[in-house]
Amino acid sequence: MTDQELIKEKMESVTDLLLQKNRDYGSSFRKPGILSGALDPKSKLLVRIDDKLERFGNLLGKGTDGDVPNESMSDTVTDLVGYFVLLGILLDEEKQSGRPMSVIEARNRQDDTQTGAAE
Repeated sequence: MTDQELIKEKMESVTDLLLQKNRDYGSSFRKPGILSGALDPKSKLLVRIDDKLERFGNLLGKGTDGDVPNESMSDTVTDLVGYFVLLGILLDEEKQSGRPMSVIEARNRQDDTQTGAAE
């Protein structure tokens, strides 16, 4: 396969996983969580990214994929790409609105998107 074919295949895999997780979890990156309710959506994503980078560093340092299923170095990189896509969506929305969105605004945007009210 060419590099372009490999890139396309990998990005399709990331897209499929991200859409599957969005169906399973909803747009949880926009919603205040039980423990993370005080964090805005960007901060929540940055915490998740930080956790994944820490995990990747640990696996890299050990030179192994570890023992946890679906948490290999490759899985971790795929998760990171997904989180960066979500972060990019939030940044695009903020740029479009001209200011950072609060948790409530991000949640309302998600509610509007689900009902078809936002365009």
